[in-house]
Amino acid sequence: MYAALVDTLVAKTRAWEEEHGLTFAYDGVPLLAMLDEYALLRHDREEEKRRMRVRKILQLLPVSILEFDFFLKYIIFEINYIFDPCALISHGFGP
Repeated sequence: MYAALVDTLVAKTRAWEEEHGLTFAYDGVPLLAMLDEYALLRHDREEEKRRMRVRKILQLLPVSILEFDFFLKYIIFEINYIFDPCALISHGFGP
């Protein structure tokens, strides 16, 4: 929502500056510079949020892999038991 608002404000400010041949300033600071800085900060925040999401997923991943590994061994055990009980030993489920 804010990104569209900022884009609109940038476009209108540029049009105004071209039309009047002046730099539009707010408290002595060019408005376009303020908006560019805001856009950069917003982009950095979004990137940090994305990195945090990825980090969270990566922290959960090893647990998921271990659970999947256990599930896979359980399925192999069940299949081998049903079809060939002697194969249990070859997969490490025997003595």
